[in-house]
Amino acid sequence: VDINGIPFDATPSVFVQKLFDADAGTTFPAGSVNVDRTATADYENGYTWTVTFLADYANTHAGDLNLFTMKTAPVVTHITHPITNADTKGDITVTETRKGTTKEVKELTVTTSGLDVGADSTFTLEYNGQTTGSMSMLPGGSSCGNSAATCCTGATREKQTITTSTADTTSTGGDNEVSTLTEFTLSYAGETTVPIKARPITGGCDKAELEAALEALSVFHDVSIAVTGPDSSQGCVWEIEFLTVSGDMPLLGITASHGTSTDNDSNNDGSVTVGDDTIQVQSSVNGNVDAIKTELEGLSTVGTVTVTVDPSLGVNKECTWKVTFDTNTDAAGQSFTVTNTAPTNTNDAVGASTSSAGADLSPLAGEFTIEFDGQRTGYLPHSASAADVEAALDELSTIGDVDVSESATDENGGKTWSVTFLSNLGDVSPLVVN
Repeated sequence: VDINGIPFDATPSVFVQKLFDADAGTTFPAGSVNVDRTATADYENGYTWTVTFLADYANTHAGDLNLFTMKTAPVVTHITHPITNADTKGDITVTETRKGTTKEVKELTVTTSGLDVGADSTFTLEYNGQTTGSMSMLPGGSSCGNSAATCCTGATREKQTITTSTADTTSTGGDNEVSTLTEFTLSYAGETTVPIKARPITGGCDKAELEAALEALSVFHDVSIAVTGPDSSQGCVWEIEFLTVSGDMPLLGITASHGTSTDNDSNNDGSVTVGDDTIQVQSSVNGNVDAIKTELEGLSTVGTVTVTVDPSLGVNKECTWKVTFDTNTDAAGQSFTVTNTAPTNTNDAVGASTSSAGADLSPLAGEFTIEFDGQRTGYLPHSASAADVEAALDELSTIGDVDVSESATDENGGKTWSVTFLSNLGDVSPLVVN
């Protein structure tokens, strides 16, 4: 395919459009490539573009691809040196920065007979010993029309409500209002908000403090909050719509405090009480945007996946999805176990198959040593625990006391250890790993 007329200073969007225009998107379908460009030109007014080949439904660019080949630009675009008359046309160099691998692609296909797929038909996926939550076979619902884009891709964002209330203690000398001293924090995916007033100091049920606290967490880029109240006891209801989180979210974690009294929801029922005040978290709308991706990536045995929808919708609203395993090295040879639930249309079912076999990649293995200021530990296994690493470092005379923590093991058996130097003060030498 000849790709002509790329300007010497083409922006990423212009470059992508030239690729697409080369053969009307046959070789480079829309969405199958991404282009980045250096922000500024070099001293010769040259730029560098990085073309990344993305996963798409057709698996267009899987594996190790051929390099682009430079074409000679038309003579009219060249200039000659004013003294030597030498041709000063620009040179284009193409290099491969990273080889592509063939990723494992699984296909999920809904089948039925006679009737349209039921809106209440669901399925779960078990992969390598772990099972997802329930997912709809028809995310767009029975009124989604005849488009795969609307029927097979959910459009509903998760909503959760936070309700504050109080117990009437006026008969015993108390009051019947939510206290201005009661505070709560919310947590999700390992992050926790700053304390939030159960009764906003700005009056009423002002949502500003709650919104700012949630959006300060890296997992929530944007939320929308609807307010009901206050009621006669200054209780509020905030309904939070999570605009940048996909799928059916777990409930937010909640902890409340009032003076020295705390409640960290030890019952895991979404309700906490301190003093006379109660704060409750409930799900009001279950999200279904990118539900398959969200559920799979919630399993510790799965890393990052790309889920694409077959644009051809079946006559009875049967959806087909392809799941590309972007980071799992063990995906080849693994399979999904599907459990179907179809209360209304009992013929509804999801089947799983391998659409494209991934490369046979070696699992993580091996041993390593750690060196500090000229002394080196013995060999540690790649799966060493934090205690193993800490014990090995403590044996080095160049190290005093250290504290070692470890991350959860990822889908390929990898982990991260964090070493805190408790007695070696100041800016210490780096650890050297071999």
